[in-house]
Amino acid sequence: MDFLYSLMLTLSPIIVFFLFALLTYLNRDNTYRSWFKFARWWIPLSMIAIFLAPEYSNDWVLPIEKGVVALFACGAFAIISTLIVLYSLFSKKTT
Repeated sequence: MDFLYSLMLTLSPIIVFFLFALLTYLNRDNTYRSWFKFARWWIPLSMIAIFLAPEYSNDWVLPIEKGVVALFACGAFAIISTLIVLYSLFSKKTT
C-alpha cells in the first residue's frame, strides 16, 4: 500500500498535465495567440514581483514574502490561463 500511495502521489501531476495538454491540443490558432498575449506579460511581471518580494516578513497579519507571492502568481496564472483557453474554445467565431 505504501508503494501504491507513493506512486499515486508521484503520478498525480501527470493527470493535471494531461488535462491541460488535452485543452491545448483542441485549440485553434487564435486561442493560442490570445493565451500567449496574456502569458508574455504575466510571466515576466510575476518573476519581477517574486524577485522584489522580501524573503521574510515581520507582519503576522498579512505576511507578504517570496513564497506567498510565488504561490499567488502560479495559481492566478493557472486559473486565468484556463479561463482564457475555455473562453476562446467556446466563444463563437465571428467572421
